[in-house]
Amino acid sequence: MGLKRGWGIHCHHSILVEYVYNYDERVKAIKDKPQNEIKTRLKLFKILPKKALEEIPKACQQAWEAYRQAKKVWHQAEKAYRQAKKVWHQAEKACRQADMAWHQAEKACRQAYQQAWEAWLKVDKEAFHAKWCGCKNWNGEEIVFNRAK
Repeated sequence: MGLKRGWGIHCHHSILVEYVYNYDERVKAIKDKPQNEIKTRLKLFKILPKKALEEIPKACQQAWEAYRQAKKVWHQAEKAYRQAKKVWHQAEKACRQADMAWHQAEKACRQAYQQAWEAWLKVDKEAFHAKWCGCKNWNGEEIVFNRAK
């Protein structure tokens, strides 16, 4: 079975909705959080149903996909750069090309993220949260946890 991924709610305490690459990996990370946060985080964190995606602006989803694609290219370019650096004297030209591709991909990645962020800022997040989660722990900006005992 493949990775459980998709648009998630309450993946991190100060971000309402974001793309989750690996649900199980995030759950594992949550279990390493302070004891007073774990139960709340696990209860609130979930992958949103496809129906919820209709309320995330298409521009945001498209920008996120562009970001993901740019990030893939960025990682490939970074790997090529590291390999070329090992054989610098034989592959100086390849190293310069990989470095240029890495910088271009990094710029595209930042631009796509900025577009996604700007699209998300236009969403009525309180209404979205009320419809798709409605928990009392979200104060409009972050999850509020019970105090540690």
